[in-house]
Amino acid sequence: LFSVKQVLLLVVYQGEELGMTNYPFISEKEFEDVEIRGLWKELVEGGTT
Repeated sequence: LFSVKQVLLLVVYQGEELGMTNYPFISEKEFEDVEIRGLWKELVEGGTT
């Protein structure tokens, strides 16, 4: 019997690690993530940005 163990390592890069060339963002429409669009609205309406 031969058993193999594998370790799965998921790495998520955020921000500068991706070399974001379209920064700074000027509109929530530039994001494809629904959660970010909602957060964007909250921050803009709250005067954070």
